[in-house]
Amino acid sequence: MNFKTLAVASLLLASVAASATTTNWGVHGAAQIGTGFALGANTPIDDIFQFSLTGTSDVIAVSVANDGANGAFDLGNGEVSLFQVGNNTALGTFSFDSTSISHDFGALTAGNYYYEVMAVVAPTAQGGSYLLSSTLAPVSEPASYVLLLAGLSAIGLIARRRRA
Repeated sequence: MNFKTLAVASLLLASVAASATTTNWGVHGAAQIGTGFALGANTPIDDIFQFSLTGTSDVIAVSVANDGANGAFDLGNGEVSLFQVGNNTALGTFSFDSTSISHDFGALTAGNYYYEVMAVVAPTAQGGSYLLSSTLAPVSEPASYVLLLAGLSAIGLIARRRRA
């Protein structure tokens, strides 16, 4: 291999080795998917996924490192954190590896948020990748609980009258 080819290959590898991307999902839909990768042993990943909520929603995230090829692809120290824009304190954090890990961040109000995904390619690996899935579930309104309680009370009253 001549020097030019080696130099071009090295530059290309260096330009895609580290992963530090920012993706804007806009208004969070029912489900959002994010992915990231890095090439080269000990290469860090530090990706941001921005989104906004228009109302109160329960936010659940699932992440998994896609390890395989007999250790050729392996991420370590995987971590997902959720932040509200303008607040540097994490609302929640969870670690992930080659098994799927789920975390419920609870009810979040309308506003702007972002996930930060951090990991490092294992020292003996050639690269690594991950998948982040974020889903929303509606949060029950207090009025729903009042209706539920009223309905259960009515059923109890009917059952009591029938016994009498």
